[in-house]
Amino acid sequence: MMADSVRLCPLTTHFAMLSTSPEGAKGRRPASDPIAEINGSGQRDAKRVRLSLILTIGTILQEGSTVVDVELHADNADNIQPVNISHHVDEIREGDRLVERYNYVVYEFENDDGYLWARAYLDEVDKVAIYGPFADSSRAIKVSAPSLETAVINYLKRRFACINRLSPDEYAPAGYETIWRRSASD
Repeated sequence: MMADSVRLCPLTTHFAMLSTSPEGAKGRRPASDPIAEINGSGQRDAKRVRLSLILTIGTILQEGSTVVDVELHADNADNIQPVNISHHVDEIREGDRLVERYNYVVYEFENDDGYLWARAYLDEVDKVAIYGPFADSSRAIKVSAPSLETAVINYLKRRFACINRLSPDEYAPAGYETIWRRSASD
C-alpha cells in the first residue's frame, strides 16, 4: 500500500444520555446537566444517570473500506469527585539561581466523613500520593474514614498507574508506600 493512496475518515463523537430511573426514557436528556447529574454532596448519582459515549472511529480507508463503530459506556461512574483541583509551581531559588522546582496538581476530596487530598507531580504523571483522611481541610486532625478513602482510591485508580501514601514506617523509601499499582494486563 502506498502512502498517497490512504485517506483518513474524520472522527465523530456523539454523546447520548441514558436514564435508568423509572421516569426517564432511553435517549431522553434530563432537564438538568446534560453530561452528568450531580447530587448535593458533589457525587454522581450513578443509579439515575448513565453516560454513554459513542465513538464512530474511521479506519484508514482504502477503496471500498467501511467505517467501524465502537461504543464505550461509562458504567463505572466515580462515587466521589474532587471539590477542588489546583495546579502549583513551587520554586526554590538562591539569588537568581533556580535550585529546585516542583510542578504538581492537588486534588481535594471532602464528604461527611472527612477530607483527603492527593498530589501528582507533573514530571511523574502516572503516580499520585494521597494524604489523610483528616477531619477537615485544616489537615490538623487525622480521622478514620474508610469509605472516603475507598472512594478516593477508586477515583484515582481510573486516572493513575500508581497510588502511594505516606508510610508510618520511617524506613520506607522516600517516606512513601505503594498501596496500589496497575497491573500490566489492565
